[in-house]
Amino acid sequence: MLVYEMDVQTAFLNGTLEEEIFMQQPEGYNYTRRRESPCMPIEPLTVLVETGTSMLEHDIQELHEIKSNSADPCVFIKKENDRIIIVAVYVDDLIILTKALQVMQHTKDMFANQFKMKDLGKLRYCVGISVQQDERNSRMWIHQKQYIASMLSQYGLSEANPVTTPMDPNVVLIKDNGKSNQVDQVQHQSMVGSLLYATTATRPDITSAVGVVTKFSLAPTTAHLTAVKRIFRYLKCTIHLGLCYVKADVHVDLIGYSDADWAGDHGLR
Repeated sequence: MLVYEMDVQTAFLNGTLEEEIFMQQPEGYNYTRRRESPCMPIEPLTVLVETGTSMLEHDIQELHEIKSNSADPCVFIKKENDRIIIVAVYVDDLIILTKALQVMQHTKDMFANQFKMKDLGKLRYCVGISVQQDERNSRMWIHQKQYIASMLSQYGLSEANPVTTPMDPNVVLIKDNGKSNQVDQVQHQSMVGSLLYATTATRPDITSAVGVVTKFSLAPTTAHLTAVKRIFRYLKCTIHLGLCYVKADVHVDLIGYSDADWAGDHGLR
């Protein structure tokens, strides 16, 4: 599968306002006698457009019957015999997936004829996720090395000692009992939120640990913050890990294991 990226130049100027929008006159501009009189913008303004998808959705669907996916309106799919075209829209960026290079070029030409586009080539980076494509071996590798390094720097953990597990098996976290030292709630929630994005993107190995620390975001204590920092220390140790997608010619069974330890949950038992 080929994955390329294109950018819609001046995308927000391609939108069409379906409603009449009025705005206050900017400071220093007084077209009418009454300063408080509203004015109507002639062209659509960036602030009036919710997302790039809302602007491009109509035009994209008009291109050769590419239909929006009911599960995700930002993803457009076209199937024709053994050919498939997938277009994902993020603000003013298009991520295009096809199986054949000829189909990819035709799709890019199709968009270039409709919009003023910039061809960015193979997808390498998108919303904090790095992408490495190995067409020869039909593999794709995604990771978040840059994102993790940025998080470590942001929270002052770049020099923290790495650990090989995201949680300490000898530590049981409990809710604040009024005796523990509380920490900055905003900082704790910010750190947990940063970890949540990593879990949904490329690091499912920290999902369980992040799920535990999220339960204490309302009134975090020093012990809870230490547990969050341990996950960051684990990410530092395993910053090279990611997800590798390999083309499989045979059916592959995905097997998962889970364990429920209700008695071990000291906060709810």
